[in-house]
Amino acid sequence: MIVSFKNLMFYNLFFYELKMKFILNQPPHNLEISSYRILDKQVDDLVGEGRYDEALDLLNQMKQTMPDRNAENYGYCAWVYNKLNQPDKEMAELLEAAGKNIFFPMHNEGYYQGIKQLPAFAALRQQAEQALNKLRKNTESELKLYMPTARFNGEILLILHGDGQLNESIAELWPASPYLASGFAVAYLQSPQLFCTDGYFWTGHYPQNRQVIKQAFELIKQHINIDENNVTLAGFSGGAMVSISAITHGIVQPKQVLAFMPHEGDFVGNVTCKDIPTTIFRAEFDTGIEVPLAALEPLTPTKEIFLKGFDHTLPEDIASYVLPYLQQPN
Repeated sequence: MIVSFKNLMFYNLFFYELKMKFILNQPPHNLEISSYRILDKQVDDLVGEGRYDEALDLLNQMKQTMPDRNAENYGYCAWVYNKLNQPDKEMAELLEAAGKNIFFPMHNEGYYQGIKQLPAFAALRQQAEQALNKLRKNTESELKLYMPTARFNGEILLILHGDGQLNESIAELWPASPYLASGFAVAYLQSPQLFCTDGYFWTGHYPQNRQVIKQAFELIKQHINIDENNVTLAGFSGGAMVSISAITHGIVQPKQVLAFMPHEGDFVGNVTCKDIPTTIFRAEFDTGIEVPLAALEPLTPTKEIFLKGFDHTLPEDIASYVLPYLQQPN
């Protein structure tokens, strides 16, 4: 569904030289699963079954039929070729993407591993850095707020995407509909830190991004006049990590934090927040989080939920994990 301009309200705030775009969607956006996400799930299934040629064929079809998602399509193709240890084909994907002004951070190990030795790498890395640095001059954070379809119960779920994602992609993986139908407002917050073309990240600039979260809380409070302790702060991967960082540095005081699949890193502060319970959802086949978890546990009531059979991917029925926490009384 395309939301017309008259249904959007834009506000620009400047805080520590950060700019945030606030979008209020009225009436609520149609949040049914997108055609892209349906096909992307098919690619995931093919990859999981080891049917890589079929996965690549489908991705190449998606490049033609869904060009607006080509940053994800090319990135996925490059990842598959990297997994198959085919560096020449991986490089060909990245070069083709660059020809369409789609760039990835070639200084990141996830992108240069296996292709750094190729003759075209140095020039591509320089081109990508120049293009992304130019884009970064005009990036801004984005807060999208959806009001409930049922009677508003006075509480908000604020969701932060993972590194490399944006509001649109996390809204597909973590749809707002179940919460809106239960009376909760839902907001999605996008980092201003550009990772790649059409992808943003939280974990490279923690001090700045903690202030982005503070801005979002202020905008929410201004618009619907609620206290911070009526906001549940939730995030996936890098979004989970910066959420934990925000409360343990005393930046915001939400009702609770729901952190899906954070990983190792130096992001936990030293501020005690005994009134902010934090639930860590940890996937069985994900990387460890022992060090930040040990730092977090003395500061806040911490609960760990083990997601058996999962890797670094959100559950399809994520609402069944989240709603019980939202429905607990303050």
